Amino acid sequence: MLKQKTNLFSLLFVLIIWAPCVAIAAGDIQITCEPGIRIWLNNDFKGKTTIDDNGIFIEGLSQGNYIIKAAKTGFNPLRKTVNVLDGQTIEVKIKFTTPSVKIEQISPEKDTTLVQKVGTFILRSVPLKATVYIDNKEMGKTDIKVGNFPVGNHTVKFVFKNKELKGSFQLNSNESLKLKGHFKKNEILNETEIEKKEEERKRLEVERKRKKYQKRKVTNSLGMEFVYIPPGTFIMGSPSGEKGREKDEKQHRVTLTKGFYMQTTEVTVGQWREFILDSGYKTQAETGGGAWIGSGSKWEKKNGYYWDNPGFSQSESHPVTCVSWNDVWEFINWINRKEGKSYKLPTEAEWEHAGRAGSTTAFANGDISEIKCGYDLNLNAMGWYCYNANKRTHPVAQKNANAWGLYDMHGNIWEWCQDSCEWKNGVVNDTYRDGIVDPLNTNGSSRVSRGGCWDDNARHCRSANRRGCPPGDRATDMGFRLQRKL
Repeated sequence: MLKQKTNLFSLLFVLIIWAPCVAIAAGDIQITCEPGIRIWLNNDFKGKTTIDDNGIFIEGLSQGNYIIKAAKTGFNPLRKTVNVLDGQTIEVKIKFTTPSVKIEQISPEKDTTLVQKVGTFILRSVPLKATVYIDNKEMGKTDIKVGNFPVGNHTVKFVFKNKELKGSFQLNSNESLKLKGHFKKNEILNETEIEKKEEERKRLEVERKRKKYQKRKVTNSLGMEFVYIPPGTFIMGSPSGEKGREKDEKQHRVTLTKGFYMQTTEVTVGQWREFILDSGYKTQAETGGGAWIGSGSKWEKKNGYYWDNPGFSQSESHPVTCVSWNDVWEFINWINRKEGKSYKLPTEAEWEHAGRAGSTTAFANGDISEIKCGYDLNLNAMGWYCYNANKRTHPVAQKNANAWGLYDMHGNIWEWCQDSCEWKNGVVNDTYRDGIVDPLNTNGSSRVSRGGCWDDNARHCRSANRRGCPPGDRATDMGFRLQRKL
């Protein structure tokens, strides 16, 4: 059935309800929207969204109904009532559009809204205060930002004193087209295109280094294989539109200045056994009351469960589990003394850089289609999770490796990282800042782990997903892999 409506302004809300891994006695609202939107909750002003946060997260709400009000300059404010339950997060996606006529195709399976496609011009000049015209219409003086502009080919003109610069430029949907009228160079610079070329140059440089060093593998005395991971700059975290995204995954640019070796697999039971036999070490699970075992929401700490008895059958090639962050450093100190090398846990940034292997999608081989325990084509090819793991770990390197030769970076077991953090229904630390170089967070009572595990939903196995646990925690879903300095 086709329905035609005439509206000057419209707002689209999409509600998604999800349950977190651990039940909590409060609810949250995640509001995702474009920059510049003012948000109220029950008439209490919560703030204005920026280009960095892509929305507002409101946590610790008691159960009940809440009225969300969203306002944007030039639009009528819109309101939406949502019901928050204990232990749930309501995700509200807000999108303002400006069609004169909106066509909706409504059917039991699909609801499609056709709206005008727009982009944004970001206009600068050297020197400043040039007057800018788009399609012969004056927009103002630089520096200025012109949003919600129809896509297509547009004529842009910069005028400063008696000089004029003019050119034709294509504006694409949801694009921010950055143009600079450079009167000293007598040209209009397409800075968006320049940035894209630079990103491509950096990508090709990383790929060149990867190919150069792809044969540069090392194997140590325990049979652990390591591959070279090149330095570089990458985008850490997840975009606002990624399925299953968590509030602690803010996207930011990270630079790693040094390459390193990363173990191709998680440390195995057999490799851990050599450490135990040589050192006589007893893990915290053996000396301190066992380990956490279970699945889903039913986890309990039990005596008698430890790395050699996790509650399911395992071989020497399975990843070792039930080892705490503290246990892991005992292993690292032992192997450093044994080999005279410099092993450690990867930092969180090093882990994600290596896990992504140049990708920008939810998984190293593509996007996510399933956030819970259903079949996900890409994840099923690369990792063990609640859909295919049968409630247990699996031998390492049975699924596909990523582009840099690393196995099981998605699923099988959570992997300890070097970074400290606080855990408040999400990882809290001070390293998620744009432009940061070689980040390592050393403050906090918990430690970061990455990768998801055999018991997790698909969403928790994404490249950007994070978890924080006390350094003494040990469970049948936790292990590690090593990083080695060059």
